[in-house]
Amino acid sequence: MNIRNKFLGLILMILISFISGCNMNYNRNSVYSDIYNDNDKIAQTNENHIYTTADSTKDSDQNLSLKYSGFLGVDAIWNINSKDDGEITLDYDSNVNSGDFKVVLVNPKKEIENILVGTDHGSKTLKLSNGKYVLKLVGNNANGNIKLTISQSKNAEIAIMEER
Repeated sequence: MNIRNKFLGLILMILISFISGCNMNYNRNSVYSDIYNDNDKIAQTNENHIYTTADSTKDSDQNLSLKYSGFLGVDAIWNINSKDDGEITLDYDSNVNSGDFKVVLVNPKKEIENILVGTDHGSKTLKLSNGKYVLKLVGNNANGNIKLTISQSKNAEIAIMEER
């Protein structure tokens, strides 16, 4: 009888742990998915993201190729310091298989400019006033790949956020 009670207690603890773990995953997804449409959170957050898988390559600090799945949140890619009237050009090739994905530029006033949303291919030249900018990837359960190349004028300095 005593062994039976211990066995039932063990099964009960395993079941409770399993249910709690599933609930934590649900809460995590809902917290990160709320960020996608909240420009204030995007502007304030540098590193608040999860990738189920992410395979990135770069051949310089100004080129990024990323294949991702289960991407939730905000991933800051480049810091840009502009002096006077700076200018950057961003070449992009984005293929989103599912979920929501966008690339944004956060200006010194913490305002968001969408560079691309979803699947898109092209190039944009952006004029920058004096100050610090951050280029960010934003995802809501996104799966796909992106290639980015950023080039600068003489009045803009680009720094990669972290080693990828």
